[in-house]
Amino acid sequence: MERNNSYDILQKGEYHLSGEIAICGKGIWLAKDRSLRLSGALSQNLSKISLTLEEECPEPGRLVLSCDYDKTQNTADRMKEKFTLTNTHTKTWNAGQGKYRSAILRAGTGSNASVGQVIVSETYTIAFEGNLDNPHVTFSLPEQKPLYWKEAQTISAPALAVFYDGRVFTSLEQTGWRQTAKTTEEFWQIGQDKVFSAEACTKDYCFYANYDVIADVLICGNGQTAGEDYRIRDCKKTVSLPENTFARIEESLVWDENFAEKVLERKTYAHMGWAMREDAIYKDADVLAVGSPADLNAWGMQALESGTEKVDVDGRLEPLTFYSVWDRPPEISAKNRYWSKNQVKAGAVTKQEVLRTAGASDAEDRENLVLDVELPDEKTLLSLGEKGYVTARYKAVDGAGNMTERLVKMGITESGIYQGQYRDGNAIVLRKIDQTYYNKKTEEAGGLMEESLWYVDPACKEKILQTFTAQEEEEPVFSYELSLSE
Repeated sequence: MERNNSYDILQKGEYHLSGEIAICGKGIWLAKDRSLRLSGALSQNLSKISLTLEEECPEPGRLVLSCDYDKTQNTADRMKEKFTLTNTHTKTWNAGQGKYRSAILRAGTGSNASVGQVIVSETYTIAFEGNLDNPHVTFSLPEQKPLYWKEAQTISAPALAVFYDGRVFTSLEQTGWRQTAKTTEEFWQIGQDKVFSAEACTKDYCFYANYDVIADVLICGNGQTAGEDYRIRDCKKTVSLPENTFARIEESLVWDENFAEKVLERKTYAHMGWAMREDAIYKDADVLAVGSPADLNAWGMQALESGTEKVDVDGRLEPLTFYSVWDRPPEISAKNRYWSKNQVKAGAVTKQEVLRTAGASDAEDRENLVLDVELPDEKTLLSLGEKGYVTARYKAVDGAGNMTERLVKMGITESGIYQGQYRDGNAIVLRKIDQTYYNKKTEEAGGLMEESLWYVDPACKEKILQTFTAQEEEEPVFSYELSLSE
């Protein structure tokens, strides 16, 4: 036995151990691809035998000794306790920690090695993270749990405690662990046993906490005229948005320039759903319908991760508020229209023509807005005189189904008074057209109606401008008969 000054036993061949042995100093040096054979149980109990392997960084699974006298896992497990492995690490590089993994002795289980054997193994860790980045939130994390190379193990999922500024965070309830941070897939529920197969025990693991958010929900009418705001308490994870209990109807007296009087305007708003914003409109993607589940988890975690959360003294998130999403009815802009009898007889009073000088607008809709008008028939129009009028009804409907109606006058400018249900005590005024009125451009400013023929018809415009020029040059005033039916 050469080099006996370095080791008690320099073993390059077969070496059998059993019973009482007396090895001191540096113990046993074991050549590469060699192992010890136990022909009987070791009974030495003084100190562990120092065991050094030739390879500085042995492979996991490297055979160290076999218990030939009793090839069982229990026997090998007892015998490995008789030795101390001096090799400090295996050849497996642990990239996460920037070092080689620690080398240990383990008994064969049938998956890492045959039973009755002792091999070189290495350890892995199961670590746990709070999975929430917020300066106010701290955790009491479970201790790391060990895994051993190619040994199947069953581990029960531990729990953590969550604190907000040192007090228990009652709005976060941990439900389990995820395999990946910031996902929604729960892998391991609290208290659940999870089997890590032998094939899976070849790496480290980190599991990330998964939570349910618990909070109150405020239901706000958002400008309602009927119904009171209320609170739904202790909602967990999701809340089903309730039926609408609010109404919004606005009434006011407004000046109607077409009828020259104040009229009662009534606006009924349609309830279109719920949103976490007061200014949402029904077409927005974040508007939820009645009965829809609202995700408290997504709301609470987003607030905590962005630092916008508000937490009360009891360690509870302030309530989540849902606002009624109202759809305002459309607005109609339309003015009185006046016709000659010749125009009526010529069929000029059509929906297309009447709609041309009217408009509708809606705060929420552009494309889905529909404007229509109900017109009196030709006989009714022709029966009117200079002091008579009949009403035309405009209707505008938006994409939410809200409808607005507006009445305007339709009058005849030719002489004759119709005595009947369409008689108007206020005569239609035929304004003298002079250059001052003409240049004011709008009826509000005291000029003509914007759709007046004297503005929009080229022939009429040319004649009236010629008249103004003639007046300025003090030429004789001439008369011109213009047919309005042309």
